[in-house]
Amino acid sequence: MKKRLLLLLTFLLPAVLLALFYQPAPAAPGPADADVLVVQIYFDDQAELQALADWREPWEVDVAAGFLLVEIRPVEYDILTAAGFRVEVDQARTETANLVAEPLPGQDGGTIPGYPCYRTVESTLDSGALLATTYPDLATWSDIGDSWEKVQASGEELTLLNPAGLGYDIMVLKLTNSNISGPKPQLFVSGGIHAREYTSAETAIRLAEYLLGNYGVDPDVTWLLDYHEIHIVPQTNPDGRKIAEAPDIWHRKNTNDDACSALVNPGIDLNRNFPFLWGYNSGSSSSGCDDTYRGSGPVSEPEALAIVDYVRSTFPDQRPNDLTIPAPITTTGIFIDLHSYSNVILWPWGPPSADIGSNISPNQLGYNALARRMGFINGYAASKTLSYSVSGTTKDFAYGELGIAAFTMEMGTEFHQSCSVFENSMIADNLATLIYAAKASRQPYALPFGPDMVELEFVGPTLVGEPALLQARADDGRYGAGHANNPSGQVLSQPVVAAYYYVDLPPWEAGAVAQPMAAADGSFSSSSELVTATIDTSGLAPGRHIIYLQAEDFDGDRGVVSAIFLDLVDGEN
Repeated sequence: MKKRLLLLLTFLLPAVLLALFYQPAPAAPGPADADVLVVQIYFDDQAELQALADWREPWEVDVAAGFLLVEIRPVEYDILTAAGFRVEVDQARTETANLVAEPLPGQDGGTIPGYPCYRTVESTLDSGALLATTYPDLATWSDIGDSWEKVQASGEELTLLNPAGLGYDIMVLKLTNSNISGPKPQLFVSGGIHAREYTSAETAIRLAEYLLGNYGVDPDVTWLLDYHEIHIVPQTNPDGRKIAEAPDIWHRKNTNDDACSALVNPGIDLNRNFPFLWGYNSGSSSSGCDDTYRGSGPVSEPEALAIVDYVRSTFPDQRPNDLTIPAPITTTGIFIDLHSYSNVILWPWGPPSADIGSNISPNQLGYNALARRMGFINGYAASKTLSYSVSGTTKDFAYGELGIAAFTMEMGTEFHQSCSVFENSMIADNLATLIYAAKASRQPYALPFGPDMVELEFVGPTLVGEPALLQARADDGRYGAGHANNPSGQVLSQPVVAAYYYVDLPPWEAGAVAQPMAAADGSFSSSSELVTATIDTSGLAPGRHIIYLQAEDFDGDRGVVSAIFLDLVDGEN
């Protein structure tokens, strides 16, 4: 009986929902006035899981127990049970899901009601513009395209979801010191592509605020903005996000209602609308009312087009558009699409092997190392996929077309993460993770195999003409855990064999001189070594200098650079 599911979901459910929209809700379990039910739907095999996931994007999947967690309307409960599915209502989550968030006492109107840590679309865009005005040498704020509603408004077509028909520009912040010429490696970060995922847009704009606010204060931030570029699109899906602020906090897609009535589940899943590996039925849907509806064609949506055009014009093309040839080890650039939730870092490919021959990326080993380095910092698991397939995604496009290391980072444990958790447990670790990614963007498939340099400090005073004692830890073992679906296994740490420091010039700059550091215990023999150096300051001017550190392991792999300020004081004055 359940094998009728795909037919049911593809052809019948949208019509049934529309016909019943104004009818009383059926007597499904749960609160009598519930608009949505949060339920566990049980599946027998991978095919059923995939069909369900293509219809309604799972909140969570428990493969061992054989169910996925999703939100449904009460009428859908009856349809699913009539099709033979075991469906159990999660009463606690259902009650929470139906609460109407009200502004907290004194809450700023520029934040989402009940969630003062998450800015509205307008407030996010205002913040981006203000950053560019405040830091003109470090930031530019550019319009790279229009949202679907803005395109409709330009043709004077108003929609039910957005009767004002205004829409938004798709904006990008480019962060770099414009007084230092390139070329420079690039990190691209996007947020808000799925409207209901509150943490992603806020994390993106806070990354920009952190970087700009700490230039000249934090040595790593300073050299990153001097020698790298960071590109941030905080609101990729502003129309959809506006709906998800209220009235429909569970809205996921954009607001294009051409293929599905605004009364049901309108929109295109923008993260199924990208051109590389678009159109596979395992991983996206051709039905307009499904959560993963991929659109009428690749890049049919203006929001996706804005990202595609910008990324193509920003990053060099470093691999052929196939599934088997790896990007070279010298590839530069990282693309990270922020999402919630699952506490996992994902990389290509998204579709199953049955569709594309093999879904193992030709840069699989580099992906595994980089994702595990990032996962060590924020505690997220590294994996190629979750328990179901996806297609037409941002990460497959960025890697498939251009060869840049591309990830989906699923943050946290809720779509609407509480502000206490976001502020106290999430944001700092995820900003640190993105800082690591910015460092690794110089050679993302090589640098993660080398040791990290951490715990940098000067011991004692730093006076002009006096030796300055520098110490740090070179650690090759900072790899996080892998997800159950990770096909590559743990990355093996190697003994550290060398560490170096550079004064005022990073290793890649002409004229940079590598100075050796010593193992504090007398020999390099461990994967984690305390290293020291005595810097001769007699030839250095008073004031601030920046010291760059890098370590090497037994395999000859060098890790990302870390830096520390050396503030020399003239002892005679």
